[in-house]
Amino acid sequence: MTANLLQPLKETTQFFKTIQNKLHFAATGHTAAELVYRCVNAAKPLMGLTHTTDGVVRKKDIKTAQNYLNEKEISQLNRIVIM
Repeated sequence: MTANLLQPLKETTQFFKTIQNKLHFAATGHTAAELVYRCVNAAKPLMGLTHTTDGVVRKKDIKTAQNYLNEKEISQLNRIVIM
């Protein structure tokens, strides 16, 4: 793809990352990076993840902040998104 076709894709991706980060902060008081940093623990089962794909820890699961949210935080995030 040419650079001028990729630019809108990069901007759109960055926009949605920013919005997702703001939603995480509104629901938990922490940014996505803070959630991952706060919750990752190699001593815990599944490294502290509350949600995984088929119960297997994958690299993409570890990087996703939403996978560390507890039920209360997920409920709060869902309420914000539904507004």
